[in-house]
Amino acid sequence: YQDENGFLKYYPSSKEGSPVLTAYVLEITQLAGFELPHYIATKAKMALTDFVMGKIKEKNVYMQTTRNYERIFALSAASSYIGKATEMLNAIRPDISLLPISTLIDIGNIQGKNPELLSAIMSHYTEKGGAYFLNKDSKNNLWWLMRSEDEAFAKTLIYLMKIGADDTMIGKMVNGLMNRFEQGYLYNTTANAYAVVALRLFGDRYKSDIKESILKVGFNCNIYSEKIDNNFTNRSFTFDVLKDRSVLGGESLPDCLQSAGENLYCEDKKNEYWMKILLEEEAPSHSPVFKGFKVKKEYLDESGLIKKNFKQSDLVKVRITIEPDSYYHNFVIIDPLITGAQVVGRIS
Repeated sequence: YQDENGFLKYYPSSKEGSPVLTAYVLEITQLAGFELPHYIATKAKMALTDFVMGKIKEKNVYMQTTRNYERIFALSAASSYIGKATEMLNAIRPDISLLPISTLIDIGNIQGKNPELLSAIMSHYTEKGGAYFLNKDSKNNLWWLMRSEDEAFAKTLIYLMKIGADDTMIGKMVNGLMNRFEQGYLYNTTANAYAVVALRLFGDRYKSDIKESILKVGFNCNIYSEKIDNNFTNRSFTFDVLKDRSVLGGESLPDCLQSAGENLYCEDKKNEYWMKILLEEEAPSHSPVFKGFKVKKEYLDESGLIKKNFKQSDLVKVRITIEPDSYYHNFVIIDPLITGAQVVGRIS
Protein backbone atom coordinates (compact mmCIF):
# COMPACT_ATOMS: atom_id res chain seq x y z
CA TYR A 1 0.00 0.00 0.00
CA GLN A 2 1.43 3.40 -0.99
CA ASP A 3 0.32 6.87 0.07
CA GLU A 4 0.16 9.98 -2.11
CA ASN A 5 3.74 10.95 -1.25
CA GLY A 6 5.10 7.54 -2.22
CA PHE A 7 5.66 6.07 1.26
CA LEU A 8 4.60 2.48 1.81
CA LYS A 9 1.87 1.89 4.40
CA TYR A 10 1.40 -0.88 6.96
CA TYR A 11 -2.38 -1.01 6.38
CA PRO A 12 -4.69 0.14 3.55
CA SER A 13 -6.63 2.28 6.04
CA SER A 14 -3.54 4.19 7.24
CA LYS A 15 -3.70 7.89 6.35
CA GLU A 16 0.02 8.15 5.70
CA GLY A 17 2.88 5.80 5.00
CA SER A 18 6.13 5.25 6.86
CA PRO A 19 9.62 6.36 5.72
CA VAL A 20 11.10 3.56 7.85
CA LEU A 21 8.92 0.85 6.27
CA THR A 22 9.64 2.27 2.82
CA ALA A 23 13.40 2.26 3.41
CA TYR A 24 13.29 -1.27 4.81
CA VAL A 25 11.33 -2.69 1.86
CA LEU A 26 13.64 -1.04 -0.68
CA GLU A 27 16.76 -2.27 1.12
CA ILE A 28 15.70 -5.85 1.88
CA THR A 29 14.31 -6.47 -1.62
CA GLN A 30 17.58 -5.28 -3.14
CA LEU A 31 19.65 -7.44 -0.76
CA ALA A 32 17.46 -10.48 -1.45
CA GLY A 33 17.66 -9.98 -5.23
CA PHE A 34 13.97 -9.18 -5.64
CA GLU A 35 12.64 -6.39 -7.85
CA LEU A 36 9.73 -4.10 -7.02
CA PRO A 37 7.52 -2.82 -9.84
CA HIS A 38 9.36 0.14 -11.40
CA TYR A 39 6.66 2.74 -10.77
CA ILE A 40 6.34 1.76 -7.08
CA ALA A 41 10.10 1.75 -6.48
CA THR A 42 10.62 5.09 -8.27
CA LYS A 43 7.83 6.81 -6.34
CA ALA A 44 9.16 5.38 -3.06
CA LYS A 45 12.70 6.61 -3.77
CA MET A 46 11.39 10.08 -4.62
CA ALA A 47 9.47 10.12 -1.32
CA LEU A 48 12.56 9.14 0.66
CA THR A 49 14.60 11.82 -1.13
CA ASP A 50 12.02 14.49 -0.23
CA PHE A 51 11.95 13.19 3.35
CA VAL A 52 15.74 13.46 3.69
CA MET A 53 15.64 17.00 2.28
CA GLY A 54 12.91 18.00 4.74
CA LYS A 55 10.20 18.50 2.14
CA ILE A 56 7.90 15.96 3.84
CA LYS A 57 7.17 16.31 7.54
CA GLU A 58 6.36 12.99 9.18
CA LYS A 59 3.86 13.01 12.04
CA ASN A 60 5.92 10.92 14.45
CA VAL A 61 5.96 11.43 18.22
CA TYR A 62 9.54 10.18 18.32
CA MET A 63 10.64 12.54 15.57
CA GLN A 64 12.73 14.80 17.79
CA THR A 65 14.88 11.97 19.15
CA THR A 66 15.28 9.65 16.16
CA ARG A 67 14.59 11.89 13.16
CA ASN A 68 18.18 11.75 11.93
CA TYR A 69 18.27 7.95 12.29
CA GLU A 70 15.27 7.80 9.96
CA ARG A 71 16.78 10.29 7.51
CA ILE A 72 20.07 8.36 7.32
CA PHE A 73 18.20 5.06 6.80
CA ALA A 74 16.12 6.67 4.06
CA LEU A 75 19.24 8.10 2.44
CA SER A 76 20.96 4.72 2.53
CA ALA A 77 18.01 2.90 0.95
CA ALA A 78 17.67 5.49 -1.84
CA SER A 79 21.38 6.23 -2.31
CA SER A 80 21.49 4.53 -5.72
CA TYR A 81 18.75 6.95 -6.86
CA ILE A 82 20.19 10.06 -5.20
CA GLY A 83 23.18 11.45 -7.04
CA LYS A 84 24.68 13.38 -4.13
CA ALA A 85 24.02 11.01 -1.23
CA THR A 86 27.43 11.59 0.39
CA GLU A 87 26.98 15.39 0.33
CA MET A 88 23.48 15.05 1.80
CA LEU A 89 24.86 12.80 4.55
CA ASN A 90 27.50 15.38 5.42
CA ALA A 91 24.74 17.99 5.70
CA ILE A 92 23.10 15.89 8.43
CA ARG A 93 26.45 15.93 10.30
CA PRO A 94 26.13 12.59 12.13
CA ASP A 95 28.33 11.93 15.16
CA ILE A 96 29.34 8.28 14.72
CA SER A 97 30.33 7.96 18.39
CA LEU A 98 26.68 8.44 19.40
CA LEU A 99 24.85 6.37 16.79
CA PRO A 100 23.32 2.88 17.08
CA ILE A 101 24.84 0.06 15.04
CA SER A 102 22.19 -0.02 12.30
CA THR A 103 22.61 3.69 11.61
CA LEU A 104 26.39 3.27 11.45
CA ILE A 105 25.88 0.56 8.84
CA ASP A 106 23.48 2.83 6.93
CA ILE A 107 26.33 5.35 6.76
CA GLY A 108 28.67 2.59 5.59
CA ASN A 109 26.26 1.74 2.77
CA ILE A 110 26.54 5.36 1.60
CA GLN A 111 30.27 5.94 2.14
CA GLY A 112 31.66 2.49 1.39
CA LYS A 113 34.63 1.04 3.27
CA ASN A 114 35.76 3.33 6.09
CA PRO A 115 38.23 2.16 8.80
CA GLU A 116 36.97 4.70 11.33
CA LEU A 117 33.38 3.62 10.77
CA LEU A 118 34.29 -0.06 11.04
CA SER A 119 36.05 0.65 14.33
CA ALA A 120 32.90 2.42 15.63
CA ILE A 121 30.73 -0.56 14.62
CA MET A 122 32.98 -3.16 16.21
CA SER A 123 33.23 -1.11 19.44
CA HIS A 124 29.66 -2.33 20.11
CA TYR A 125 30.90 -5.94 20.24
CA THR A 126 32.98 -8.04 22.61
CA GLU A 127 34.76 -11.20 21.51
CA LYS A 128 34.40 -14.29 23.69
CA GLY A 129 35.38 -17.85 22.81
CA GLY A 130 35.58 -17.40 19.06
CA ALA A 131 32.33 -15.43 18.74
CA TYR A 132 31.20 -11.82 18.94
CA PHE A 133 28.63 -10.75 21.52
CA LEU A 134 26.73 -7.48 21.42
CA ASN A 135 27.29 -5.00 24.23
CA LYS A 136 24.13 -3.70 25.85
CA ASP A 137 22.98 -0.36 24.45
CA SER A 138 19.36 0.81 24.49
CA LYS A 139 19.89 2.63 21.17
CA ASN A 140 20.09 -0.76 19.44
CA ASN A 141 16.49 -1.59 20.44
CA LEU A 142 14.40 1.11 18.75
CA TRP A 143 11.21 -0.87 18.22
CA TRP A 144 9.31 2.00 16.57
CA LEU A 145 11.97 1.98 13.84
CA MET A 146 11.64 -1.84 13.53
CA ARG A 147 15.19 -2.11 14.84
CA SER A 148 16.57 -4.54 17.38
CA GLU A 149 19.83 -6.10 18.55
CA ASP A 150 19.17 -9.14 16.35
CA GLU A 151 18.63 -6.90 13.30
CA ALA A 152 21.83 -4.97 14.08
CA PHE A 153 23.78 -8.22 14.39
CA ALA A 154 22.58 -9.53 11.01
CA LYS A 155 23.22 -6.19 9.27
CA THR A 156 26.74 -6.11 10.72
CA LEU A 157 27.48 -9.48 9.12
CA ILE A 158 26.11 -8.26 5.78
CA TYR A 159 28.28 -5.12 5.99
CA LEU A 160 31.44 -7.08 6.87
CA MET A 161 31.00 -9.27 3.79
CA LYS A 162 30.21 -6.24 1.65
CA ILE A 163 33.49 -4.51 2.54
CA GLY A 164 35.52 -7.72 2.26
CA ALA A 165 36.45 -8.18 5.93
CA ASP A 166 38.81 -11.03 6.73
CA ASP A 167 37.52 -14.58 7.19
CA THR A 168 38.33 -14.71 10.89
CA MET A 169 36.23 -11.66 11.72
CA ILE A 170 33.34 -12.89 9.57
CA GLY A 171 33.52 -16.37 11.12
CA LYS A 172 33.30 -14.96 14.64
CA MET A 173 30.36 -12.77 13.61
CA VAL A 174 28.56 -15.81 12.14
CA ASN A 175 29.10 -17.72 15.39
CA GLY A 176 27.71 -14.75 17.30
CA LEU A 177 24.65 -14.52 15.05
CA MET A 178 23.95 -18.24 15.47
CA ASN A 179 24.08 -17.76 19.24
CA ARG A 180 21.22 -15.25 18.85
CA PHE A 181 19.02 -18.19 17.77
CA GLU A 182 19.30 -19.90 21.17
CA GLN A 183 15.60 -19.25 21.84
CA GLY A 184 14.75 -20.70 18.43
CA TYR A 185 13.82 -17.37 16.84
CA LEU A 186 14.91 -13.76 16.44
CA TYR A 187 13.21 -10.60 17.74
CA ASN A 188 11.00 -9.64 14.79
CA THR A 189 10.34 -10.04 11.07
CA THR A 190 12.98 -7.53 9.98
CA ALA A 191 15.66 -9.27 12.08
CA ASN A 192 14.77 -12.64 10.55
CA ALA A 193 14.80 -11.19 7.02
CA TYR A 194 18.27 -9.65 7.43
CA ALA A 195 19.53 -12.87 9.05
CA VAL A 196 18.33 -14.94 6.07
CA VAL A 197 20.17 -12.60 3.69
CA ALA A 198 23.30 -12.58 5.87
CA LEU A 199 23.55 -16.36 6.10
CA ARG A 200 22.83 -16.77 2.38
CA LEU A 201 25.62 -14.31 1.53
CA PHE A 202 27.92 -16.14 3.91
CA GLY A 203 27.16 -19.44 2.19
CA ASP A 204 27.61 -17.93 -1.27
CA ARG A 205 30.95 -16.43 -0.23
CA TYR A 206 32.50 -19.86 0.23
CA LYS A 207 30.35 -22.07 -2.00
CA SER A 208 32.47 -21.49 -5.09
CA ASP A 209 35.51 -22.77 -3.21
CA ILE A 210 33.97 -26.14 -2.32
CA LYS A 211 35.36 -29.12 -4.23
CA GLU A 212 33.72 -32.53 -4.55
CA SER A 213 35.12 -34.69 -1.81
CA ILE A 214 34.36 -37.00 1.11
CA LEU A 215 33.84 -35.40 4.54
CA LYS A 216 34.57 -37.57 7.56
CA VAL A 217 33.71 -36.50 11.10
CA GLY A 218 34.71 -38.93 13.82
CA PHE A 219 34.80 -39.39 17.55
CA ASN A 220 36.97 -42.23 18.81
CA CYS A 221 35.79 -45.35 16.93
CA ASN A 222 32.58 -43.82 15.49
CA ILE A 223 32.51 -41.89 12.22
CA TYR A 224 30.15 -40.04 9.90
CA SER A 225 31.08 -40.11 6.20
CA GLU A 226 29.34 -37.95 3.61
CA LYS A 227 29.93 -37.03 -0.03
CA ILE A 228 30.31 -33.26 -0.49
CA ASP A 229 29.60 -31.20 -3.62
CA ASN A 230 29.38 -27.46 -4.30
CA ASN A 231 25.83 -27.28 -2.91
CA PHE A 232 27.13 -28.04 0.57
CA THR A 233 26.10 -25.47 3.20
CA ASN A 234 26.27 -26.98 6.67
CA ARG A 235 25.72 -30.23 8.55
CA SER A 236 25.23 -31.24 12.17
CA PHE A 237 26.79 -34.42 13.58
CA THR A 238 25.96 -35.76 17.05
CA PHE A 239 27.92 -38.20 19.19
CA ASP A 240 26.45 -39.48 22.46
CA VAL A 241 28.90 -40.70 25.09
CA LEU A 242 27.19 -43.19 27.41
CA LYS A 243 28.01 -43.85 31.05
CA ASP A 244 30.20 -46.83 30.13
CA ARG A 245 32.15 -44.47 27.78
CA SER A 246 30.77 -46.22 24.69
CA VAL A 247 29.72 -43.92 21.82
CA LEU A 248 26.55 -43.73 19.75
CA GLY A 249 26.36 -41.82 16.48
CA GLY A 250 27.53 -42.50 12.97
CA GLU A 251 29.07 -45.84 11.98
CA SER A 252 31.08 -47.87 14.46
CA LEU A 253 34.40 -48.89 12.93
CA PRO A 254 35.32 -52.58 13.31
CA ASP A 255 38.67 -53.57 14.80
CA CYS A 256 39.15 -50.05 16.17
CA LEU A 257 41.35 -49.74 19.23
CA GLN A 258 39.91 -47.36 21.83
CA SER A 259 42.53 -44.82 22.87
CA ALA A 260 42.95 -43.68 26.45
CA GLY A 261 41.72 -40.19 25.62
CA GLU A 262 38.85 -38.83 23.54
CA ASN A 263 39.56 -37.94 19.92
CA LEU A 264 37.24 -35.70 17.86
CA TYR A 265 38.37 -35.07 14.29
CA CYS A 266 37.26 -33.75 10.89
CA GLU A 267 38.91 -35.06 7.73
CA ASP A 268 38.62 -33.75 4.17
CA LYS A 269 41.66 -33.64 1.89
CA LYS A 270 40.17 -31.03 -0.46
CA ASN A 271 38.14 -28.57 1.64
CA GLU A 272 38.38 -26.55 4.84
CA TYR A 273 35.45 -25.92 7.17
CA TRP A 274 34.23 -23.62 9.89
CA MET A 275 33.37 -25.89 12.80
CA LYS A 276 31.22 -25.16 15.82
CA ILE A 277 31.53 -27.72 18.62
CA LEU A 278 28.83 -27.81 21.28
CA LEU A 279 29.41 -29.94 24.36
CA GLU A 280 26.38 -30.88 26.44
CA GLU A 281 26.40 -32.85 29.67
CA GLU A 282 23.34 -34.76 30.77
CA ALA A 283 22.16 -33.73 34.23
CA PRO A 284 19.44 -35.29 36.39
CA SER A 285 16.13 -33.49 35.99
CA HIS A 286 14.46 -32.53 39.26
CA SER A 287 11.69 -30.45 37.71
CA PRO A 288 9.68 -30.44 34.46
CA VAL A 289 11.37 -28.92 31.42
CA PHE A 290 9.41 -26.10 29.76
CA LYS A 291 9.91 -24.38 26.41
CA GLY A 292 8.33 -21.03 25.71
CA PHE A 293 6.12 -20.46 28.76
CA LYS A 294 5.89 -21.97 32.20
CA VAL A 295 2.24 -21.76 33.24
CA LYS A 296 1.00 -22.54 36.76
CA LYS A 297 -2.70 -22.73 37.55
CA GLU A 298 -4.00 -22.71 41.15
CA TYR A 299 -7.46 -22.86 42.74
CA LEU A 300 -7.90 -20.71 45.87
CA ASP A 301 -10.62 -20.22 48.44
CA GLU A 302 -12.00 -16.79 49.42
CA SER A 303 -9.10 -16.17 51.81
CA GLY A 304 -6.50 -16.94 49.15
CA LEU A 305 -5.49 -20.42 50.40
CA ILE A 306 -5.00 -23.37 48.06
CA LYS A 307 -8.29 -25.23 47.55
CA LYS A 308 -8.44 -28.87 46.41
CA ASN A 309 -11.98 -29.97 47.26
CA PHE A 310 -15.12 -28.36 45.83
CA LYS A 311 -18.85 -28.48 46.36
CA GLN A 312 -21.81 -26.80 44.72
CA SER A 313 -22.10 -23.00 45.30
CA ASP A 314 -18.43 -22.68 46.40
CA LEU A 315 -16.71 -19.43 45.43
CA VAL A 316 -13.37 -20.33 43.87
CA LYS A 317 -10.58 -18.02 42.75
CA VAL A 318 -8.38 -19.14 39.85
CA ARG A 319 -4.84 -17.82 39.79
CA ILE A 320 -2.68 -18.27 36.69
CA THR A 321 1.04 -17.48 36.92
CA ILE A 322 2.96 -17.18 33.63
CA GLU A 323 6.75 -17.26 33.44
CA PRO A 324 8.06 -16.72 29.86
CA ASP A 325 11.48 -17.81 28.66
CA SER A 326 12.02 -14.47 26.94
CA TYR A 327 10.44 -11.05 26.37
CA TYR A 328 7.17 -11.01 24.43
CA HIS A 329 5.13 -8.01 23.30
CA ASN A 330 1.82 -9.91 23.35
CA PHE A 331 0.57 -13.38 24.03
CA VAL A 332 -2.82 -15.01 24.65
CA ILE A 333 -3.70 -17.56 27.33
CA ILE A 334 -6.98 -19.46 26.91
CA ASP A 335 -8.31 -20.85 30.19
CA PRO A 336 -11.38 -23.05 29.58
CA LEU A 337 -14.26 -22.66 32.02
CA ILE A 338 -14.93 -25.76 34.09
CA THR A 339 -18.23 -27.46 33.28
CA GLY A 340 -20.94 -26.25 35.67
CA ALA A 341 -18.95 -23.18 36.75
CA GLN A 342 -19.91 -19.57 36.18
CA VAL A 343 -17.70 -16.47 36.12
CA VAL A 344 -18.85 -14.03 38.83
CA GLY A 345 -15.96 -11.55 38.80
CA ARG A 346 -12.37 -10.88 37.84
CA ILE A 347 -9.38 -10.03 40.03
CA SER A 348 -5.91 -8.87 39.01
